[in-house]
Amino acid sequence: MACYEHALAVGDPGDTFPLVNLLATAAVLGDEAALEEALHSLPDGMRRCVAQIAEGVNVPWCYYDLGTILFFEGRQTESEQHIRAAVERSAPWQVAAARFTFERLAETKRFGGRARAVLAGLAP
Repeated sequence: MACYEHALAVGDPGDTFPLVNLLATAAVLGDEAALEEALHSLPDGMRRCVAQIAEGVNVPWCYYDLGTILFFEGRQTESEQHIRAAVERSAPWQVAAARFTFERLAETKRFGGRARAVLAGLAP
């Protein structure tokens, strides 16, 4: 988790790779302080994803990342819509990678129910 925190601290706060991984790791570990701190970077990450989608770059990851950011903002319907858009643009291994994150989140008390709803859209 420290690597993701460091990457956000010294790099672009909108870089979604460390942001999404930090959010997921903090949530799974139950590190509320790290989770709350990472939530401050959500607007920057969201802007980056929206720009990537408009430019057609970093596909399908920009859709997965935006869906994950929206998930952590509590915007479930929008999250699931973007994750479905990602699945439509993904190879099976990419869906499996995204699924892994939400399987871990499904095991948490705070995010479990919402993560299971996302998993329904990531079914093999």
